Amino acid sequence: MPYITQLTQPIQQFVHRLNTTNNNDSMPEGEKIKVCAAFQRGDDQTGVWSIKMQRKLVESILMGFPIGSIMLVKAWGAANSTNHFILDGGNRSRAMRDFMSGDFSIPYVEEDGSKTFKTFEELPVEIQAKFKNTNLHLQQIRVLREDPPDTVARMFTNTNTLILSLKDGELIKAHGWMGNIPIIELAKRLIGEPWEYEVSGEWGDIIDEIRENWYQTFPGGGVDGTKRETKRCDNIAMMCGFILSSITSSLSLFTKKFDKIKNHLTPENIITEVQKEKLLSNFSKFIATINAIDNNNDLFKRECGMPKKTKIFIIWGAIVTDRMTPDFTLKVINFYNAIQEDEELMEVYDNTLSGGGDGHTTRSKLENVINLINSYEFH
Repeated sequence: MPYITQLTQPIQQFVHRLNTTNNNDSMPEGEKIKVCAAFQRGDDQTGVWSIKMQRKLVESILMGFPIGSIMLVKAWGAANSTNHFILDGGNRSRAMRDFMSGDFSIPYVEEDGSKTFKTFEELPVEIQAKFKNTNLHLQQIRVLREDPPDTVARMFTNTNTLILSLKDGELIKAHGWMGNIPIIELAKRLIGEPWEYEVSGEWGDIIDEIRENWYQTFPGGGVDGTKRETKRCDNIAMMCGFILSSITSSLSLFTKKFDKIKNHLTPENIITEVQKEKLLSNFSKFIATINAIDNNNDLFKRECGMPKKTKIFIIWGAIVTDRMTPDFTLKVINFYNAIQEDEELMEVYDNTLSGGGDGHTTRSKLENVINLINSYEFH
């Protein structure tokens, strides 16, 4: 069970611990705090809070409202000189730091009743002092030798699932924060930026080939670095679904739901050489089929480098279940070309795929659409 130390600290001192993480300040490294860890949302600088949320936090502090505890953590085995990581409270910490740095202003009512905005240094000194001297409640958590290796990730996901409703992708990113889960690490590499670090040897060449072909087919992904953090995490989750369903031939694992795939996201689940070959073959077959279909950009909706699951489910499902023979591949291409010209056929396809109106991707829907494709008479 982790060891927890409770303490209070003025905001000014706490922010100083944040600001000294990357410089030569005389503060001991073990006292410094790193805002962002691999399990956190956002990065050290930006986070995921809007300016409105940041201003609300400052307002709460100045009005004496509670803002909750800041949780700091060090993993087992970390040296005393290692920085603390923020387990919970990263966005609150950034807001306090950035406000004191003058990065944003807050609404202020002048003595004459006029309304304006002021940065921290523009506020009256008594208001500055009140903000700086407000005590924060900190929990400094130290993971112990006997604690399981995933203790930090479990603490983070449990806390944020209950309080902040993390999305599946954020849970998966947090789950793999130590970088030791092969499926998640492969998903990160296939997604690319900011996880586009080099892998040597033949496996690295396979990853590069898949990623290059993927983003030529589904552009706007990680390589341009523009998509928001939540979407990057969502892409990791969906890529885990692609990988797991491919190497196991299990359609039920073609999902981004954390609860459904977490048991497969373990350090022990290493991708074998046979699975690597199958993965490359399946991705290549999938991309080639998509590219052979006319107007595929319109037919298979995609966002930030990831196709919409329900739109490509039939093609990927046929590949995963070993249905995509050369003859059936040609039928699939012709069928998807045909439904773009035949409104009645498109309606039949949509009704078969929706299976009563829900958006679930099931084995029975796959079988029904495959039967429809096989029964269609091409002219």
